[in-house]
Amino acid sequence: MPTSLESHSTIGLGKRPKEKIRLKGVEETLFCTLLPKARDAESANPVLGDPYASRLIESCDVDLGRSTFQAVDNDRAIRWVVNRSLTFDRWCRDFLQTHKDEPVTVLYLGCGLDCRVHRIMTDKLWSNGVRWIDLDRPLVVDLRQRLIPQSPPGDYHMRTLDVTTTGWMHDIPADRPTLIMAEGLFMYLDPVRVESTIRELVEYFGAKGGEIFLDTVSRLYVKYTDHVELLKASGAKWKWGTDDAREVERFHPRLRLLEHVRSADYMGKTKAFGQSQVPLFGEDAAGVAKMALASLSSSNSAFGQNARTVPGATWSTTRKPPDYLKQDHDRVFDHNREWAEAQEKRDPGYFAKLSEGQTPDYLWIGCSDSRIPAEQIAGMAPGEAFVHRNIANLVPNNDLNTMAVLEYAVRHLHVKHIVVCGHYGCGGVKAAMTPKDLGILNPWLRNIRDVYRLHEKELDAMEDDTTRYNRLVELNVVEQCRNVVKMAAVQQSYAENGFPIVHGWAFGFHDGRLKDLNVDFESMLEKIQKIYNLTD
Repeated sequence: MPTSLESHSTIGLGKRPKEKIRLKGVEETLFCTLLPKARDAESANPVLGDPYASRLIESCDVDLGRSTFQAVDNDRAIRWVVNRSLTFDRWCRDFLQTHKDEPVTVLYLGCGLDCRVHRIMTDKLWSNGVRWIDLDRPLVVDLRQRLIPQSPPGDYHMRTLDVTTTGWMHDIPADRPTLIMAEGLFMYLDPVRVESTIRELVEYFGAKGGEIFLDTVSRLYVKYTDHVELLKASGAKWKWGTDDAREVERFHPRLRLLEHVRSADYMGKTKAFGQSQVPLFGEDAAGVAKMALASLSSSNSAFGQNARTVPGATWSTTRKPPDYLKQDHDRVFDHNREWAEAQEKRDPGYFAKLSEGQTPDYLWIGCSDSRIPAEQIAGMAPGEAFVHRNIANLVPNNDLNTMAVLEYAVRHLHVKHIVVCGHYGCGGVKAAMTPKDLGILNPWLRNIRDVYRLHEKELDAMEDDTTRYNRLVELNVVEQCRNVVKMAAVQQSYAENGFPIVHGWAFGFHDGRLKDLNVDFESMLEKIQKIYNLTD
């Protein structure tokens, strides 16, 4: 590991104009960990001794006098950040040593400007066949690439990460034991997202075994997140916490807790920055956890024999659901009560009118993605749209559920418009483009793969993967519109009443806009009825 500032040139940190920083929210908090590492490196007795942190701070035009950064520019915060990273570094080296005779993958989720890959990796480790991938949000990746232009010498990659989806995983081969590090990440996600993300990580990357490192903060920290000084100015909030790291095991049956280190433990290992000061809610309120991923070939009993004993840990096949699940459940009912009261106050008699029945003009067939509530993105009120959602907004003629919805909407609700709405970044479409056995999903995704087959020449001519992906999203919407038009109820109602009209739209997360794919309904109907005429 480099030991002097002169050696910064090894990662391209030469003299350059300062970068104007335009980060906010969670992204801005990357400096809350970078600054303590820089202070440690500049001290007389460095603990982590990261020689890159100071130069990175010097390279950025950022106001370190803000309260967000002042909150971490003290002895206690420096020791907390530095020793947490030191623990992650130690665990990472242990993992690489354990797997020194086989190739492995290292994923660093939410890497920020941390130079762990430069602290850890040596020529010998690269030669062992390590694939290292740093991942973070697009703005952070862009900043990192500008500040650290020179990549490490081995099999190193930098990728953008959208933690609200899991589609990014499928771009990374899951062909070897995998180490997944999530330092300073999961506490910013809501509990449901944390559980689903970890579960997907285990499902996709855990076939060959591996480990996951993550932070733990107490639920008390989360409850009083608005009082945490380092979060106030940035607007970031902690949303997920746990009082027992063993709760993470419940996210997936192949997860086992190997080691949990409390912040009080790792902060007590050094007095380089003076005597210990108890932070808000106590030093016991945070820590780091090492979880093992049992490979598909490992039996539970064999795996359990290899797991390290955790003091005070007990293993049980029947466990009480964690408290936060009940809290999530109760919060939904609290929000519902508040919404109902506000709605009735704003529009007296609102619910009495709703109870009289529905006469929607629209049938909306959309994707199950949780980020696309039909009425909200289309500006519709309750009662204006009859909504059906499934993975990748499909209309298979052998799906009784979808067919029943269409039949009811057309013949009984007499909708005037049928909208098939897809979205860019669709995980279902992405999965269909992945040559992998996805079990029970295969028959469903075959519908999308058939769309690819019908347009193979056009799609294969596109060199850019993202362009091809987005185009398949659009072509899938158009093909599902054709499936709608093939229905007897749609054809007969249009012949008799002049409605419904079928539309194909696509939603973009990048700007929140709907794109009209300009489906020519009458032309499509005319062509389809040459073979699928069901009006007689």
